[in-house]
Amino acid sequence: MMRRSLTRTLLLPAIALVVLLVAAAAACGGTDEPAPSPTSASPASGSATSKPAESTPAPTSTPPPTAAATLAPGPWPDAPEFTGIVKWLNTPPLTMEELRGRVVLIDFWTYTCINCLRTLPYIRDWNSKYASRGLVIVGVHSPEFEFEKREDGVREAIVRESVTWPVAMDNDFKTWWSYNNRYWPHKFLIDHHGRIIYDHIGEGAYEETERMIQGALARAGYDISGIDVGGTIETRGSRTRTTRELYAGLGWAGGEYLGNQLAAGDRDGFYQDDGSREEGQFFLHGGWYFNTESVRHGRNTQNLEDYVALSYKAASVNAVIRPDGGPPFPVFAVLDGGPIPEGLRGDDILVDESGRTYFEAQDARMYNVVRGPEVSTHELELHVDSDQFVLYTFTFGD
Repeated sequence: MMRRSLTRTLLLPAIALVVLLVAAAAACGGTDEPAPSPTSASPASGSATSKPAESTPAPTSTPPPTAAATLAPGPWPDAPEFTGIVKWLNTPPLTMEELRGRVVLIDFWTYTCINCLRTLPYIRDWNSKYASRGLVIVGVHSPEFEFEKREDGVREAIVRESVTWPVAMDNDFKTWWSYNNRYWPHKFLIDHHGRIIYDHIGEGAYEETERMIQGALARAGYDISGIDVGGTIETRGSRTRTTRELYAGLGWAGGEYLGNQLAAGDRDGFYQDDGSREEGQFFLHGGWYFNTESVRHGRNTQNLEDYVALSYKAASVNAVIRPDGGPPFPVFAVLDGGPIPEGLRGDDILVDESGRTYFEAQDARMYNVVRGPEVSTHELELHVDSDQFVLYTFTFGD
């Protein structure tokens, strides 16, 4: 997810909360030698989502790729205690105190964040390798959108994504802020003394992170002999520039992602798409209205005349959508003026008897609409009749 460039260091001084927006990640051994000090490289461009120092998230872009973190001597700060957790999933409640003696990997994530979801295969691999050898992974779920605070939605996501390790629902960002965090995803590695020895922002650095895990386990006296770093998970190569994330709500830079009319909060409006579309914005046609986080279809129609359109450069396109009650409804996807070709159909795309491509909006989540083999430029339209259609964001992948 693309966000405004920010520079951060581990455990910055406490950041004061401000008003709401809009008024807003070795050898076996038992030695207890000193661990490397915590460090953090800036995230690769598009590999992380940033939340500014305020009580609601806002979009920013991440800096360009940087070299791996350079590790330096201590001291190493103590890991803050879990605080303000409204619900623990996959586990009874945990405390950092009771986890002393174990190595802990904390992963700040949220289930509609594409960068977070792309890290999960690696976390699953680490959990499989090291959970029986002293590693405890804790996913701290800090929601980007209001609907992600629902327990049933998080439960559905952890089943859908095969998240079997403990998950802490940090709905009020109390644990997030205690770590002075700003990004999804962001991993903190904590040694058996309860000290933060390493962190990593965003995607990537998987081998580096695993080596740090192995080193921490070895220093804690756990046997990791015979376990190789890496595995069968395909590593992402050099990244190609893709379209920035497009936020639908007024809370994201005052609606600057809308291309054909300035958004006005909480009012009905009729929008006209004349087909002149620029990359990096979305365009509306028909009746729509806005709020802080999203844009909503403002009327029931019969012939799919209302739509959201965009011109993009990417291999994959995802849309975060929430059906606002009622039965599931179809959202028809048109790519370059026709049905999405078979080789470009996303994981959620279906085909009706007329050959039209669509997905069924049933749950509040991220829907994968397009998935292609390489980055290319296209025009996408999402047509819908239901007035229960609520759009939050488009994300793009390479």
